[in-house]
Amino acid sequence: MKSQIERLFALYQALPRIESQAKTLIELAKHENVIQAYELQGEPNDSQRRQIQRDLDSLSDALKQALKSEIDKKPKKYYLPASANMDTTDSSTAMLLLLAESFLKKVAPKDLLENAKWLFDGANNQLEASKKVKNWRKRIYFKPLQDEFKGIKPEDELTIYQALQQDEPLKIIYHSQQHDEEREYRAYPVKIVIEPHCRLLILENPTHGDTMTFLFHRIKHAEIIKNFNEFPDRVKLNLDKIEKELPKHTESMFSRQPLDLKLHIAEHERYLIEDAPIFANYEKSQVSIEDDEVEFSISKVFVSYSVLNYLIAHADLIYVAEPEELRDRVVEQLESGLNRYGYFEESEDE
Repeated sequence: MKSQIERLFALYQALPRIESQAKTLIELAKHENVIQAYELQGEPNDSQRRQIQRDLDSLSDALKQALKSEIDKKPKKYYLPASANMDTTDSSTAMLLLLAESFLKKVAPKDLLENAKWLFDGANNQLEASKKVKNWRKRIYFKPLQDEFKGIKPEDELTIYQALQQDEPLKIIYHSQQHDEEREYRAYPVKIVIEPHCRLLILENPTHGDTMTFLFHRIKHAEIIKNFNEFPDRVKLNLDKIEKELPKHTESMFSRQPLDLKLHIAEHERYLIEDAPIFANYEKSQVSIEDDEVEFSISKVFVSYSVLNYLIAHADLIYVAEPEELRDRVVEQLESGLNRYGYFEESEDE
């Protein structure tokens, strides 16, 4: 049986547009697209009939239209009212769909994307027809920053998305860079995170009652656990809290607890803090401390190594006033770098 979106579209294509030509469920099941979508062999059995009926109800809800004919009530017959339309949308929405397609081509499993191809094709065709401009798809391009979007097998990638969609437990084989070995994990999926440089899978962590995070391109195998006796324990998680504390769940952390930062910077360089993506989701306040210097206070920051590296990279411009342990770590890393290049050794010789 095909995916739900394919089944709904098959029914949409099979439904007559005129009420007097309304068809019964069995008659709809003879349409070629419906046969393929439900993988029918002859007349549908009871299970397949119930599924088609559920999908007709879902299609009715999606279109916000009653599909049942009132002319002949027994047996039930179905048609598509003229006001129900999945084929066209306004130009702004069509453009949004093509933007989504450009992004999804780089991050979504190809099988899932193929299921929705009709939707993106329709958006492209509509823009070409309404705006008289060809090749709309060539006007939009999304490119990840690195190649970490590759590396995972397509069938494993699809399995992960399906497990998240169906809330089913996963077994994954993961190559740990830290231990340089493959390890097995069993847990329910929580979230897929797509960042410019990588994709991350967050799983429940039954052992610690929290989460654990994996890089997609290091997942060597993924399968949905079907045996009830092998199901892992569930973990009660607050998804809103995870969203708010995402760096804690997706990055290597300098500190597992949020820290309050005080950073000093020259007035004309303040954009390095104001516009920095790593501080974008935190509340910031500032006060002038000297004629040309300001102090930023940033509360409850989850200091990942990305934050630490940012402060080290801009150490000539940003001074970490608080907390002391973070300032000491920045200094320690700078000294280590200078030692690596032999600067301190030269100073001692002199």
